[in-house]
Amino acid sequence: MTLPDMSTRSAIDRALLNDRDALEEVLFLRYEWLQEVASKTIPTSFRTKVAIDDVLEESFVRAFREFSAFSPLNGEAGLFQWLKLIVQNSAGEALRRASQAQVSPVQVNPAVQENSVVQVNPAGQTNPVGRVNPAPKQQSSPLS
Repeated sequence: MTLPDMSTRSAIDRALLNDRDALEEVLFLRYEWLQEVASKTIPTSFRTKVAIDDVLEESFVRAFREFSAFSPLNGEAGLFQWLKLIVQNSAGEALRRASQAQVSPVQVNPAVQENSVVQVNPAGQTNPVGRVNPAPKQQSSPLS
């Protein structure tokens, strides 16, 4: 992280005084750093299942929700350590959800009729590709 310029320094100082508008400024001024924190927390193999921007969105919501409990005892370093911890925890929870995710149910296309052959796309949606003629029902003999 680079040294802050005067406007960033002002936002940090105001955030340390529990100014919510300043916290918003800090989050956007340090967005790239927070992206990097999330990126280092999420393994490459999970990046198709866990979006960094989703993790940051959840982190920002948490930061605002928990901001009143933030104690600026350690100054700027404490603020950034607190934000880093929120991002890492949000990423960890997103990873747990992604690894425990069940296979999503297939969404049946209303155009699919009984006895249709369907193709299921990666989103779990079905598309009719043909029809199968059902085997004729065997009639039971009246004598049996």
